[in-house]
Amino acid sequence: MANPSVGVRASLYDRVNAHVISGMLLYAILTLNDTYIKDPLSKIAIMVSSVLVMFAFYSRALTPGKYIFHLRVVDAKTGHHASFLKMILRDVFFKLLSGLALSIGYLWAFFDPDTQTWHDKLAKTVVVKEILPIPIDKKAPGFLEG
Repeated sequence: MANPSVGVRASLYDRVNAHVISGMLLYAILTLNDTYIKDPLSKIAIMVSSVLVMFAFYSRALTPGKYIFHLRVVDAKTGHHASFLKMILRDVFFKLLSGLALSIGYLWAFFDPDTQTWHDKLAKTVVVKEILPIPIDKKAPGFLEG
C-alpha cells in the first residue's frame, strides 16, 4: 500500500465484526420491510432510502459496519479510498464469488499474508483501520480545573 497515512491493515477481528454489523442492519431493514410494512408505497420508500444510504457509504469507501469500527476500503496500489464503482463491484459481485464454494473466499484472509479475501484481491483493495488523532485539550469538559 503506497499511502500509509490512511491507516494500518485492519485486523480480521474488526473486519468480521464490521461485516456482522452491516449484515444485521441489512437483515433488519429487509425484515421490517417484508414483515411489518404493508403499504406498497412505504415499502418502496424504505428500499429507496436504503439504496441512498448505501450510496452515501460506498462513495466514502465504507459500509455501516466499517464506519462503526473506523475501517475503510482503499486501493491496494495507491492507498487512496476505493472508488464508488470499485466498492459496488467488490461488495455486490465479488463478494458473491467469495461466498461460493463453502465461503473459501472469505476464509482465505486467515491464510493470506495481507489478510485479503478473494473479493479484496479481485477488486485490488485492502481494508485498513483509520488512524484517528486523539486531541489533547487541557480544558476539556468533565475535567476538574485547579
